[in-house]
Amino acid sequence: MITKIGRQLDETAEAVRATGRKCLVVPTDVTRSEQVNAMAEAAIAEFGRIDILHNNVGVTHMGGPVELDEDKFQAALDLNIGPVYRTAKAVLPYMLKAGGGAIVNVSSLAALRSNRLISYEATKAALLGLSRSAAGELDAAALEHAMRSYANVVREHRFRLVALKPGAGDA
Repeated sequence: MITKIGRQLDETAEAVRATGRKCLVVPTDVTRSEQVNAMAEAAIAEFGRIDILHNNVGVTHMGGPVELDEDKFQAALDLNIGPVYRTAKAVLPYMLKAGGGAIVNVSSLAALRSNRLISYEATKAALLGLSRSAAGELDAAALEHAMRSYANVVREHRFRLVALKPGAGDA
């Protein structure tokens, strides 16, 4: 689990452990590649594999192109898209080695409609494109990996990449 809110992270970890499941807490700044890579390595060291990556990040700034400060627009790009790329880049080699995995990227219905949240809407639409492109790359990567290992079928590599588009509400 990755979050910037330490208390909530600890509460969630305890709730997971109360069910008898293992939980690894790795405080990570997802805007920094070296921390994301260290998080993935810690998960591999603890569990031996990574099966699921769930990306649910986002920041919203009010305003259209005239009102919105350029620094806030860039901050939305850096936080709403960058971590999804960094975490996928960090875990996909492990998923490929394991033969598959699942990535769930949380976009938004805001990607498809306008509510004067240009930075949020643009980055969530970009997330849909990133997800679509990554899904195609996963198919190609699985095929390449299968060819390198002389496998006869790509079905040995099972990948799912979905982008959800929830509406307004608490995330």
